[in-house]
Amino acid sequence: METMRASYNGAMATHITLKCDRCGAPTQGETWIACSSCGTVCGFDFTRWLDSEAWLEFTRKAMADPQGYQQRWARHEAALQEAAVLARAGKSEAALEKAAAEADWVFGEHPLYLSPRAKADRELRKRYARWVGFEMLQQRMAGPVAAGYAKLNEATRALGFGANENPMPAVEAMLAALREIHFARKKLGSPPDPEGLGDDARLRVASSQLLSSYVRMISPEHQAQVLRMIYGEGAISEQGAKSHDYSIYFDWECPRCGLFSLQAHGTEMLTCLGCYCSRRFDLDALKLNALAQPCPSCGARVDFAQGQTDATCAYCTTTQRRFAATGAAQRLFSREVRQQIAAEHGLPMELPEQEGSAVTPENRNALQAEGLARMAQCFHPFITPARLRGLARASNLDASSVFALALPIVQREGPPEALKLLRAAAAGA
Repeated sequence: METMRASYNGAMATHITLKCDRCGAPTQGETWIACSSCGTVCGFDFTRWLDSEAWLEFTRKAMADPQGYQQRWARHEAALQEAAVLARAGKSEAALEKAAAEADWVFGEHPLYLSPRAKADRELRKRYARWVGFEMLQQRMAGPVAAGYAKLNEATRALGFGANENPMPAVEAMLAALREIHFARKKLGSPPDPEGLGDDARLRVASSQLLSSYVRMISPEHQAQVLRMIYGEGAISEQGAKSHDYSIYFDWECPRCGLFSLQAHGTEMLTCLGCYCSRRFDLDALKLNALAQPCPSCGARVDFAQGQTDATCAYCTTTQRRFAATGAAQRLFSREVRQQIAAEHGLPMELPEQEGSAVTPENRNALQAEGLARMAQCFHPFITPARLRGLARASNLDASSVFALALPIVQREGPPEALKLLRAAAAGA
């Protein structure tokens, strides 16, 4: 069992090492990846955004006044439609000015759209407002940009929510649509790139903004391939066996019944779906083991401590980013919401750990089978048969017997999608 667990959750890491297209210097940053020398934006990391203070503040604000949030965005959309009316009437500059004002409003409303450096630089922010405003305006006009967005939406739907066993055609279609949009806007007379980026560099930023939010849904065997499509072959390196450092769900081994189950990044309590044992989250559960990685620039050893997601080479200062999610900000927010509700209703402020059902050698298989069935029922839109099969194999030396016990539960309770997933996973066990 120890050998099986080691092969399933062994030390593995995917690293991103990105250099500036403009001056060649190494990059740095959290959500926004930028050149450490000239400050040029080079990419965007969606999971760092989810782990950031900016995400926390944005989410707190939206949740504090959801009606106001919806009203603000409704006003924004109405203003862009008015800009489109102006454009159709031949008043192109007035339409762009109005759309640019709306883009600037979005920069203040949602941290996802503009880097802190660009926000703080008045002239750069103005250039970005016209750049983004132009695309917002064209999205609401009949033309090639709108057609490109229709293709992008279709490809995004085809990508699915994680259960797609072959997401690469959809990823390729998404990237093709982004490229089509980029060159269509240039033909329509787009304002110049706000940072003077070339086509490839701007497309890299745009694809990282879009695709980094979806890479988490893709199984690990495809994640590095998608990252190479975004950042280029030389920017991505891997070490060790595949694991789920960056997926929506990570794998947790129950200390009671031994079931490996899916746990969401950002969860406050880890709960076994088999015996319902629960434990408070601990960073060790993410299996972000300490490891060493050669520096891609000079070859010197770069050490990542346990749980560390960034490391800098002591010789050449090149920074490497471990492609991993911690869920820290989401965990803090869920705790804040839970404690607010607890205070309002006089409930305990802290969640107690639970031992769950009694586990014996006689009932261990049955408990694991119940957990496997519940995973299929709860997570069938988000995982592949290979992921479920891996969880079963890591949990039990005789995975086929656990599947045999789980199948009747899902046959009886459904839904059909869960049964389909479970059968496909069992077929390869």
